[in-house]
Amino acid sequence: MVNGGSRLSISLVGREYVEQLQATQLPLVLTVNGKAAVVVQEAGAFQSLIDRVAAMETELQSFKLTQLRQDLGVGIEQLDRGQSTAYTQDNLHQLFDEIRM
Repeated sequence: MVNGGSRLSISLVGREYVEQLQATQLPLVLTVNGKAAVVVQEAGAFQSLIDRVAAMETELQSFKLTQLRQDLGVGIEQLDRGQSTAYTQDNLHQLFDEIRM
């Protein structure tokens, strides 16, 4: 009960929101003083979102590993061709400056 209202009226209003969430599959943003406070979403739509995020994370990880392998391959080829620079304590700051650019 809120502010002395009956449970029945809250239940009816709640049912309307649930039906809206189910029909639209869109989240409902509840605000407090004009700022988002809570997001309510239909369970199936939420699970779909979680599944999509998981799939995207897997794809991104795969992409990163592929790119890392390619970059390492380029580095190994450059080393084999003698295209490398030896850094010492005295000139290591040059490497860091190049990385920052």
